[in-house]
Amino acid sequence: YNGSMLNDILRPRKDVLDGRLQGVIDIERVSDPKRRALEARVKDFFASTFVSGEIRQLVSGLQKRLNSAESETGLFLAEGRKGEGKSHVLLVALHLVQSPSELQDWLAEHHLEFSIPANTRVIWRKFTDFPLESLWGVIAEELKVAFPKDRPPNIDDFRTALGDRKLVLILDELESGIRAIPNDALRQQNLNFLQMLSEEANRAASNLAIVASIYDGGVEPGLTLKRVARVELRFRDSSDRRRILFHRLFSTDPLAPSPAIDATVQSHLAAWRRFGIVLPPDYPEDLRASYPFTPEALEVVLERIRTSRGGFQGTRGALGFLAALVRLRCQSAHLITLSSASLAEAEMRSWLADLDPSQNL
Repeated sequence: YNGSMLNDILRPRKDVLDGRLQGVIDIERVSDPKRRALEARVKDFFASTFVSGEIRQLVSGLQKRLNSAESETGLFLAEGRKGEGKSHVLLVALHLVQSPSELQDWLAEHHLEFSIPANTRVIWRKFTDFPLESLWGVIAEELKVAFPKDRPPNIDDFRTALGDRKLVLILDELESGIRAIPNDALRQQNLNFLQMLSEEANRAASNLAIVASIYDGGVEPGLTLKRVARVELRFRDSSDRRRILFHRLFSTDPLAPSPAIDATVQSHLAAWRRFGIVLPPDYPEDLRASYPFTPEALEVVLERIRTSRGGFQGTRGALGFLAALVRLRCQSAHLITLSSASLAEAEMRSWLADLDPSQNL
């Protein structure tokens, strides 16, 4: 070995080392007046954000939607299970619209452009925190206009209320809001209004953009939103998921060129060969791409656990588990394997128990 522990080869982020890594992004915490929450600190939040394909789609799509009459897609739909990054993407959109001046360095670093017209308004709601009676009531309250309380406005009323303003609607946990409406007729009115909004967002001359999150496009309100063209933010790229994890765990990029990492990887490969372990031809490349974890560890945590009963909550749960492994092993190991998850340690027992609270897995 080259004599360096993992802590010397890579630099785990401070919140990983002190056990304060924030895996759950809650858009409602953006209003924290003391800015203690990560969500309320714009630059810190974007420093922790890996620029995935979905982030690039969102930034470029919103830029075109708000600044060009040629854009015909104004619906951005984040779909996926809990913990896969939907709220993170919605918070990116919110900060882009609310605080573009604070993000110019970040945008330039990642070769992105974003600007908003002066008359742009943003309305955002997390519907697990604020029960929904009528979506048009939420819009009327924020725009300070009067819509009928017993029925949704028609498209002409909506356009008149909006005037020459641009409007970005950010709707988190939309399914929770729609499903919690007890009255069947009122629920259907909300779905009808949502369909009108989504169709309006896709008209070339419209002043409306919608960024919404859902769990399942096969049920309402996903069925309604997927009737129109949209930019789908589906978090399907496994290589992006790996880089998101690396970005949150380390302040240096494990995938960047590094003689120290290369030497450590080759040292482990040589040791295994001396013990007679036969390695597949592509294993050295796989180990380098997964370092500081073994390929088997990432496969189990990111893929196999996700497809079995129980399992981590998407990227969020995997991030917390891997962060615990890094914190516990970075000063004593060169490489993290699944054997690093020792049942002798209470924190590991807690994480593994969370895979199946019923204790039947």
